[in-house]
Amino acid sequence: MYWAVIFSGVLLSNLILSPVLSQSTVASPEGFISISCGGLSGVDPITSLQWITDESHLQSFQSLSQEKVIITADVNYNESSPSLPNGEQLKTALVFLPIQMTRSKFCYNLPIAFNATEGSRNYLLRVMFPSQNLTVNGTALSGYATRFYLTVDSTYITTIELLPSMPQTIELVVSSMDNRFYVCLVPLEDKSSMPAISTLELRPFNPDSYGRTGQSKEKQQSSYLMLVDRLDFGGILDTESAPLRYPADPFDRIWLSPRIPEGAQFEAYNRTEDANLGYGGDSVYFPSAVMRSIWRGRNLSSTINFDVYVKRAKARRPLPTFWFQMLYSNVVSGAVNPHQSVRQIDGDLASVWSPFEVPITPGFVQIMSLDQVIGSDSLTITIEPNGTTEAPVLINAAEIHGEFAAVAVRTSKVDVDAVRKLYPNFASSSVDTAGDPCLPVPWGWLVCSIELPPTITQINLTGEGVAGVLPSVFGALSQLTILDLSENNFDGYFPDSLGGIRTLRELNLGHNKLHGELPLFSAKSLDNLVMLSLSSNMFRGTLDSLMEALDESIQNLDLSNNKFVGAVPWNIEVLENLETLDMSNNQLSSELAVNFSKLRNLKNLNLSLNNLNGTLPDSIWNSRNLQFVDLSNNKFVGPVPGNIELLENLENLDMSNNQLSSELEVNFSKLRNLKTLNLSLNKLKGTVPDSIWPDSIYNNRNLQFV
Repeated sequence: MYWAVIFSGVLLSNLILSPVLSQSTVASPEGFISISCGGLSGVDPITSLQWITDESHLQSFQSLSQEKVIITADVNYNESSPSLPNGEQLKTALVFLPIQMTRSKFCYNLPIAFNATEGSRNYLLRVMFPSQNLTVNGTALSGYATRFYLTVDSTYITTIELLPSMPQTIELVVSSMDNRFYVCLVPLEDKSSMPAISTLELRPFNPDSYGRTGQSKEKQQSSYLMLVDRLDFGGILDTESAPLRYPADPFDRIWLSPRIPEGAQFEAYNRTEDANLGYGGDSVYFPSAVMRSIWRGRNLSSTINFDVYVKRAKARRPLPTFWFQMLYSNVVSGAVNPHQSVRQIDGDLASVWSPFEVPITPGFVQIMSLDQVIGSDSLTITIEPNGTTEAPVLINAAEIHGEFAAVAVRTSKVDVDAVRKLYPNFASSSVDTAGDPCLPVPWGWLVCSIELPPTITQINLTGEGVAGVLPSVFGALSQLTILDLSENNFDGYFPDSLGGIRTLRELNLGHNKLHGELPLFSAKSLDNLVMLSLSSNMFRGTLDSLMEALDESIQNLDLSNNKFVGAVPWNIEVLENLETLDMSNNQLSSELAVNFSKLRNLKNLNLSLNNLNGTLPDSIWNSRNLQFVDLSNNKFVGPVPGNIELLENLENLDMSNNQLSSELEVNFSKLRNLKTLNLSLNKLKGTVPDSIWPDSIYNNRNLQFV
């Protein structure tokens, strides 16, 4: 089922409005962007449009160049290849080598003028891809997959497979969401493929251009059109001549003139003068150069037939429906008007539009068909005379597009603004920052929700060599569950805003250059944290406020290698699910006042390299799941507790370099899993108990006892 309509009107010469947004060149109309990818800037000798280089629009161009991810390649075609638009630019291509495999996509940022009051505007977007016959300094680029994805903003367009000897063109009518378009080349999922592109062109239409009558504004904004055919019937067929485009078409649409089949009942007619000709067609504006030429029946009984092949377009991507436009205007001077009807044949199905009279120019009839489903690989259009016609049938021009749904959203603006504050720190890094953070595929260091619009749920920048002051914007990421910025060169303070992310489950700021005291946290503000690591920084101050912020959900707590002072907070004992506690290499002091017996799940305890003193509390040895205990390099006194022997799972025990004294009264034979024991540099006395040499570890060379 589809919706069709016949419009009639008068061709007007003043229908073309001025596009907006200057592109800093007088050679091109405002709003035109023409990028010769991998090529040179300059004025096109055919269109007089200004070509520019990738540098101003390809995101991360400088770092991609420095890392030699992008190179310019020469493109070779068969000598028999037909002449194509942008032929000079198709001789080169910008190639993205998969040598680092760190980026999820490579994106061009195409700025546009966006008026919130006016709303969405349609644009022509044309992308041309080279053949796979690519060379650099005469050496073939081989060994890489040349299959990749093309996306526009948040929408998957198609999968590109470079052809052996022919270029490819994808032309779309796309709707703006805001003040930019992102056109991205996305490598295969394993990031092993080699995208390549030759040209990228953007042309603004008038505000009402390609508006689909009968469809809501919302539906039009959430759907794109993919060009199947754009036909100038009766146009110039000279193979040496360039196809009709700008400046004859102010929107730089490329019009092809189909050949008339041998033995056809119709012929070409081309009006030589422009009198009474203008731009016509509801919301389409067929240019006068297209309007002056027609296919026309040879006599009153002749019919006109042409086929529309949709198989190739369907192969590029699913196209649920199609949109047809056909224009009829009698440009034959002094002729009477033909009366005709149009039949459409799709396999075994046929439909007919109501008969109509084709008016003399400047009048026109426009036939439009929306939401049309095409079941076969091709469609036949037949134009038939009515019995009363006094002139042969005719047709001027036609456009056929496939229509498909677009994802008309971006990542939550709040989240985008937050992660964008990190960008200055990425200047010397290969970290992914092109296009939208989450759509259509997320950056490699992000995980996003599947809802629309998506939100950022995880950030993992571990080991990316990022430097700079840690921004205080993370609190805006209201759905963040994991934040891992470890092993970088961030400096500055602990961001207060992190205490406001109630969804946060894992926070790792370890191995940076952060300093200062921790903020004064609200009670239970980090109550959902399962893992917290602040290790290997320069934090100082006490830990009391942090312990108040944590709750029983915490399982791994690593505060090692900082400058924390004061006592080990007693309320650690309420963190009953704690499995790993590492506070080593700080400046903690005082006696241990923690009831460790409440930490029933504790497996790893490291309090070494502090200034802790007093006797070792018996409660430590009541944590029956302990496997690793390091209390070395402190000032503990008193005996080695006898109830150590209750720790059946203990594998490593280090209490060296303390002030422990008295005789050993531990039955070590019960510690059947013990692998490493270090009690050196204490004040122990008496004889070494025989129990320390149980059969299970007698031959274990890792055993240390000094």
